[in-house]
Amino acid sequence: MRNYKLISFNLSMYLILMLAVTAHAAPTVSVVKEYYSVSGNSAAEIRRNLKKETPVRIGDNRYDAYTSWHVSWNYRFTNNQSLCDISHISTHVKIKYILPKLISTLSSGLHTKWNNYYTALLQHEKGHSNFALQAAQEIEDKLATVAPHKTCSELEATANTIGYQIIDKYVQLEKAYDINTQHGATEGAYFP
Repeated sequence: MRNYKLISFNLSMYLILMLAVTAHAAPTVSVVKEYYSVSGNSAAEIRRNLKKETPVRIGDNRYDAYTSWHVSWNYRFTNNQSLCDISHISTHVKIKYILPKLISTLSSGLHTKWNNYYTALLQHEKGHSNFALQAAQEIEDKLATVAPHKTCSELEATANTIGYQIIDKYVQLEKAYDINTQHGATEGAYFP
């Protein structure tokens, strides 16, 4: 009988832990991919057309691809013992990729170069989106630990300050990522 109670207790604790975990879950994610067309019959011609056709212009620079993201967070309040507490947290990540799409038929050697480049380019861009996913998860984790406040407006201000600080942190990490990888070139995301 004692073993049964122990198993029952462990099952109860497991259910309580599962309910606590569901108070905030993994971020929801929506992804949009936009393509621009690139053509050419040689590596040099494709490179020229990548530079010419890309819609990604930041300052005087042109890039073959771009990833933008936006993280939003929501929470609900509960009032317990005259304190305001966060009862439910959710985050949503919107990711938008702008990528080249080759519309030319290539020789097998050039086709292999394009595929290698494109695979590396896509991997680099997914690296950018990973910063958004990490930021969203950190926001959920940190907001779950915010102590109750006397008023909900104070709690809201604290929660939003935490959220924006986390976003700023990941924006800086993303900038360092581009510097360290030379916008993906060191990862193979450069077409000759």
